[in-house]
Amino acid sequence: SDGLRCNPGSEEFDALWRDLEDYFAQRPKEREAPTIMYVIKPKDEKSLEGWKDEVLKLYEENTEYWREGETHDEHLTSSIWKSFEGTWKEAKALELTSSDYDGSSWKVENGTHRKMYIPYVRTFLDLFEDMEWREDEDGRKSQPYLQLFVLKSHLIDIINKFHSNHVEAARLLISLTKSSKLIVQTIVEQLLSTHRPLKDVYYCILTMELCKLLPDFPQMLAISIDYLFDKLEDMDTECVSRFIVWFSHHLSNFDFKWPWNSWDYMVQPNIDEDAIQTQFVRRVLDRCIRLSYYDRVKKSLPENFHPLLPPPPNPIFKFDSDESVGHAEYKELVEKIRNKEGWDDISDYTKGEDFQKIEPEGGLEVLCHAILKVGSKSYAHLMGVMDRCVPILQGKIQGYAQQIVLLDAIHDVWMNSPIQMNIIIDKLMVQDIVQPLSIANYVFAKTEWFDQPFLWDVLSLGINKSINKIHSIKSSCQDRESNRNWEGEETLERAERDQKEMFIIIFHRFNIIISNYVNQLASGEVPEVQSNVRIKSTLGHFIEIARRYYDQFHGFLSTLHTFLLSEHADQRIRTVFIQLQQI
Repeated sequence: SDGLRCNPGSEEFDALWRDLEDYFAQRPKEREAPTIMYVIKPKDEKSLEGWKDEVLKLYEENTEYWREGETHDEHLTSSIWKSFEGTWKEAKALELTSSDYDGSSWKVENGTHRKMYIPYVRTFLDLFEDMEWREDEDGRKSQPYLQLFVLKSHLIDIINKFHSNHVEAARLLISLTKSSKLIVQTIVEQLLSTHRPLKDVYYCILTMELCKLLPDFPQMLAISIDYLFDKLEDMDTECVSRFIVWFSHHLSNFDFKWPWNSWDYMVQPNIDEDAIQTQFVRRVLDRCIRLSYYDRVKKSLPENFHPLLPPPPNPIFKFDSDESVGHAEYKELVEKIRNKEGWDDISDYTKGEDFQKIEPEGGLEVLCHAILKVGSKSYAHLMGVMDRCVPILQGKIQGYAQQIVLLDAIHDVWMNSPIQMNIIIDKLMVQDIVQPLSIANYVFAKTEWFDQPFLWDVLSLGINKSINKIHSIKSSCQDRESNRNWEGEETLERAERDQKEMFIIIFHRFNIIISNYVNQLASGEVPEVQSNVRIKSTLGHFIEIARRYYDQFHGFLSTLHTFLLSEHADQRIRTVFIQLQQI
């Protein structure tokens, strides 16, 4: 507690300040953080030296603020200090261990490899032009910037520490400040930060609670949404997706009410279909439909926005047509599956003379469509038939080619319902019928769909399933001296090898696709606007995956180096990879 009583002008403070000056004199000059770590690159981001200068400036210009015994309730940091001063002075000193550090690097301590993190760069946004810390006409600030930084740090602590109780979090935020602007700005900055410790839905229920407690909070929140909508062109691709998820949840909690007419320029005849604002509205509406149902969302929209709605999420069964090749066999299979005939009988039927007339991949496609047809009535029907069809699918799907046929069939049937595709593919990976490596190959084989968000959802499913699989294997085959599980270790090595191959394929394919887009732009094969949108979107997803899964692939950066920094690699990919190496 002696350190807490240290005040400017005292010997203790002067000694502390001299130590800080000596440290900064010896400290290497800070490098600028890689741009892949920003949501929106700030114009005047403060370095550590910058914050030290702010403290010195506050001391020199406002010395009386620091004097012991004075009361300065008008100062935000003073109010925070006074609220906890008694607790701090009575508290015992604690030593922080390495487990308390959620930092920007990894260490090897006692042979244990700690998790690797992308460094956390704090996000700053100017959502409100009349924010209280802005300079007035005389160039003076009503609140020093450093004080607002300290107050926002306390708000962030409350948001993070009370994430399991959003009601209590909202109450504490309001107890610290009644400024809706400041609370909105802090929440939005956390929502869009590249450091994302909490689920997106938490920010949604927290803002919903604050809308009930603060009369002007809904208005401030609407202003922030408009601000972000106007800034979409400058925002990070991952954070645009996060904004879409949060905004769609927000709309679903407020009966899908929104002043859509303020964005009616998005539905003008001359508007570019590839414009990021147009794509944003489309994706928000698609998410809203997932959270509700098609007719409900359509009814809440002005009629001129209906063209931005996705198609109704109904299945498409091409083998229902009498003219389709394999229609008779498909119809027979549907009846057998509905009647719950034994899988041995169904398997024997698929080996029969009539069924064998269909080409091998065509026969597998017919079988997959029949299974999906029976499961299309409801979620319960889908899960039931998929659980029952595991034996026959495991018998029919032996390799990569068969997995691709199955994934194509799922897309053909549920192309208008991304959530159904995600559910089915996730189930197939749980049943070990489809492998994450096949998911990666499948996604990058569909370049004509790269503007469709469902592809990136599917790719994330595959990567996350690979990570979870390795974690599961590690937990089930701990290396115990008394019972060494060699079979488990071999399974782990195989899973890690497959994961490495998957990431190499992902990064290599990203490089190829972006290079192809650049060549199409140069040759004039694709309009310039469309090419630029594709390049920016694809590069953004590359950065998102590199940032999110850095812990999984940083161990073989040298392998990635061989082709990501080759002379044939696109300059944009090279730039991102160089930044990864600088972390």
